[in-house]
Amino acid sequence: MVAVIAARKQSKAWLSLVAPRLRDRLVKRRPPFMKWLAFTLALCGFALLCLTMARPFHGHEEVTSTTRSRNIMISIDTSRSMLVEDVSPNRLEAAKAIALELLAASPQDRVGVMVYAGESMIIAPLTIDHNAVRETISQLDTDYIPMGGSNMDRMVEMAMDSFKKSGHSRNALVIIGDGEDYSENIDSTIKQIRESSHLICSVAVGTERGGIIPDPRQRDGKFRDFRGQTVLSKMEVSPLNELAAASGGPFMGATADTVKQITQAISAIDAEEEKDRVRTIPLERYQWALLPAVILLFLSVLATMSFARRGQPDAPAQPARKANKKPILSALAIAGITLAATSQPAHAAGKVVAAKAALEKQDYQLALSLLAEANDLGNAERRAQIDFAEGTAHYKLGDLRSAADSFSRSLLSQNNQLQSESYYNLGNTLFLQGWQRIGVKDLSKPAEAFTEFVTKDAKDNKGEGTKELIGLWESALQQYQQSSQLNASHSAAATNAKEVEKWLQLLKNTKVQEEMENPQDQQDQDQQNQDQQNQDQQNQDQQNQDQQNQDQQNQDQQNQDQQNQDQQNQDQQNQDQQNQDQQNQDQQNQDQQNQDQQNQDQQEGQEGDQQEDQEGQQQDGQQQEGQEGQQQNQQGQEQQGEGQEGQQQDGQQGMEARQLSEQEMEAAREHARQILEANSDLETKPIRRRNRWQRQPKQDW
Repeated sequence: MVAVIAARKQSKAWLSLVAPRLRDRLVKRRPPFMKWLAFTLALCGFALLCLTMARPFHGHEEVTSTTRSRNIMISIDTSRSMLVEDVSPNRLEAAKAIALELLAASPQDRVGVMVYAGESMIIAPLTIDHNAVRETISQLDTDYIPMGGSNMDRMVEMAMDSFKKSGHSRNALVIIGDGEDYSENIDSTIKQIRESSHLICSVAVGTERGGIIPDPRQRDGKFRDFRGQTVLSKMEVSPLNELAAASGGPFMGATADTVKQITQAISAIDAEEEKDRVRTIPLERYQWALLPAVILLFLSVLATMSFARRGQPDAPAQPARKANKKPILSALAIAGITLAATSQPAHAAGKVVAAKAALEKQDYQLALSLLAEANDLGNAERRAQIDFAEGTAHYKLGDLRSAADSFSRSLLSQNNQLQSESYYNLGNTLFLQGWQRIGVKDLSKPAEAFTEFVTKDAKDNKGEGTKELIGLWESALQQYQQSSQLNASHSAAATNAKEVEKWLQLLKNTKVQEEMENPQDQQDQDQQNQDQQNQDQQNQDQQNQDQQNQDQQNQDQQNQDQQNQDQQNQDQQNQDQQNQDQQNQDQQNQDQQNQDQQNQDQQEGQEGDQQEDQEGQQQDGQQQEGQEGQQQNQQGQEQQGEGQEGQQQDGQQGMEARQLSEQEMEAAREHARQILEANSDLETKPIRRRNRWQRQPKQDW
């Protein structure tokens, strides 16, 4: 059709050079039959070309294949915290991009997909049908599992059960999430992993600074807990790292080399041979319609050339042949486009061509619908180009969130030029998202709305919106920097990066400096106000520090006094205890002494009684001896008197008596002494009388 229209326009070009009255003389009229013949041939050729793009097939072919593959289960966190936009565009989209890239890097492996939140669910079992897995990953959102939270225990347990059913001895589990874990049996799960031979690779998505969880149902777009407070979600590294370390697998963040590290770790797992698998493949017959279409189009061009020769005025042959080269080139171009389109799936290639034409006409809705139908191409690079085109259409329509998603997927391209443009457009999208939050639609005068937003946010939300805006624009700045690294000649990326840095600096200063609109004196006044605020802040900080030091000293003094009081109380208690022990000991000693004294007095009393008895006996003996002595003395006196009388009577008869011996004299003296002692006036010793000891009552100390 293009060739016919071009030929018709070219054939009428000479009319502007010839007067109407001379046309009949210079031109020989062509017959209408040839005109309609050329049109009919072209129409039939285009009809057959459309039939070729429909990919007709006839019959089927059974193909038996034997492959060696590994089992890879991809587990993606779909909890509400994955909607945080601390990475662009958000954590969930970043996780999906990593999963899609890993799927493309494992063409021979069986891949499955599972999601986890408060519960876990396998949404795509282990299969080699990567197209179905890719479609499943693309449709993931946070509504798959209604129960909130992140239960990693249940997720690991379900993955282990799936591996047991596969029959492979060793498998790989790739966990992609922000690391938040609310499970209670993480230790038992780690023990189970160590006992198994499976490999676990963990990928942490997010930042340690985190961000506010979005909620479109709220007026301010922020998710709140049951107490009405906004929820800040941060990336938790520890749970993911522990799970990976338990199996000896790698732990990493979401970077450009993430998939490369995962594939290197999985390559250590031995691939196992799969059983023979029979696939039924339809036999495409588009070639049957392609060849007649090319022939008919070529004949149509030849017929048009014949019309041109007959319709041209008489002229040298050489100019006529020169003028008819363009229709030939047009026919060859159509044939080349047709053959190129059949190198890819015919209907998808046609959709891509139509979508590009719609983009050029600025019909973005039509372009999106055509690109969505053409997104089943098997070539990863081709899909990245389609994602880039979809992002462009969404960007032009103002759907910045969808544009960010599409540009993120187009980053999977291996073409540095396409990657650079994707980073650049993603940076533009994030930068405009920030201005949408501020409420600016016209970027020619953004300062007033910017100042109003910062002031209102500081007053109403304590600067939460400003913090989110800083995070969004910092991410945009990173995209521009990545674009410049891939393409150093990309001047627009460098220019936009400087613009973003300027607005970020204004945001981080917490006070908007309106140097573009305010005169110099206003700037000086602002500087003075800023200096005064800094001085006041320093004074306030110093006062707070002094107050804190004073409070700390008072607290230390109170603690010291309390310690001293406690020590005194303890010492007093110890002293009282010692006194009590001493009193008890003294009481025991006193009781022992009293007992000993009692025993001693009792012994002395017994001894005194015995002595009294002995003295009484002695006294009685002495009295008896005294009485006997008196009797003997009386007898002696009587005998002496008798002796004297005898001596007197004998007279001179005793003069001649014998003299006493020495022994007799001694016995006589002893006898006289005993008599004298018996009759002496000496007093006897008094008898000692002792009262018995009586125990006195015990005294209390």
